[in-house]
Amino acid sequence: MSVVMEWVKTNVFIVIFALLMISALVILPILSSSMNSGISKTVSERVKLVSDLKALGKKDVEPPQAAKPVQGVPALVNEKLLEAYRQLGTEMRSDADAVIASALAFNRKDHHLFIDNIFPSMPPELSEVLPKRFHEKLMVAYDSLFSQINAGLPPTTQVLANELRRAESNFISQSVQKNSRADLTEEEIQELTRKLGKIRLGKNREHAQNIEIYINEDEALLHIPAWDQSLIPTESYMFIWNWEYWVTHDILMALHHANEKSETVLLAPVKRLLSLRINDMPVVPQYASPSSRLGGGGVMGSTGGGKTVSDNDTEDAASGGLIDPSQPVAPDYSFRFTGRNSNALYDVYPIDLELIVDSTRIPEILDAIAQENFFTITNLSIRPADPFAAASEGYMYGLAPVCYLDLTVETVWLRQWTSEKMPEAGKKALGISVALPTPEDD
Repeated sequence: MSVVMEWVKTNVFIVIFALLMISALVILPILSSSMNSGISKTVSERVKLVSDLKALGKKDVEPPQAAKPVQGVPALVNEKLLEAYRQLGTEMRSDADAVIASALAFNRKDHHLFIDNIFPSMPPELSEVLPKRFHEKLMVAYDSLFSQINAGLPPTTQVLANELRRAESNFISQSVQKNSRADLTEEEIQELTRKLGKIRLGKNREHAQNIEIYINEDEALLHIPAWDQSLIPTESYMFIWNWEYWVTHDILMALHHANEKSETVLLAPVKRLLSLRINDMPVVPQYASPSSRLGGGGVMGSTGGGKTVSDNDTEDAASGGLIDPSQPVAPDYSFRFTGRNSNALYDVYPIDLELIVDSTRIPEILDAIAQENFFTITNLSIRPADPFAAASEGYMYGLAPVCYLDLTVETVWLRQWTSEKMPEAGKKALGISVALPTPEDD
């Protein structure tokens, strides 16, 4: 043992290196295993990161759009792409707002309420004054509209009678130089009849050259209200008067735009308006009861179709639809092929038109109607017309062949502007939300 210890002392470095070599055989595999595990984990994480980056680089990205989706384009989703996406979304929202504003301007045009402080609620102290003033302004507006479209009628019977009487007197006293009609021979009576017929047709033709379209306000069913001082209309009923004027205005202006290049009814595509009926307008109380200006005892409107309510009806007051143009409107094809029907965004009022038109120019008329507003022709029928029978009544249509043209026109009215000052009874009839009074208001 002493010899061994002596050898160890003599060969210290050899012993130390031998021990290190023996330790390395035990420790190094352990250290190597630990290092390999760390490296393997790091490599795996980096491989996964590279794989994720490659996957992101191959991901299909579709730009936001209102139309049908298009096939995506491979792109790397990063902050730059996300920022571009956000910017595009902002631009699309801006475009959508501009479209809504343009649609409102197109639909509203320059339509306005004839007296603002009547709607939505009239001051009680002016309830006996403002309705009559409103009616007067409404009548002025209709007169101005008929003047603008150059509407007219054949010469009156009295005017023609005076003209024919003068012509007959001149013929008897000057042409044949006799005292009275009784003195005329059979041939002279026939000549006088032909002469008077030419004069009558000439007078009717001369009158026709100065107008653009024939409209008889009474026959055409234009819903122009008459005034009765004993019946004071409610705010909601006067609002319907105003609304019917807007509808009538746009339809008549469409016919005017079809005719305006022709200058005379003899050459115009639209010869005569026989009837104009607005359907499905909301039915509201017409006249205030004697005991209360807003009482529910008035006669209900007769313009058709809408929900009937009383002005002081609070049922469903807050259950109506909210006007939100961002919400989609589901089509309903049970009404018309367009799928449009009144909803929380707009109201649809079909109009029935009966016209006498130039048979060869019907497409011009349809185009003019479609371009005037949000109008769509949903039904059309044609019947032959007799121009000679019309001429016997004073209506001169010119040389072109004519026919009856019956149309149903779907008209759309955006609630964002029509409901601005709409009385509560009208809103309830349409299902538009109406704020209920709070306890503090009672």
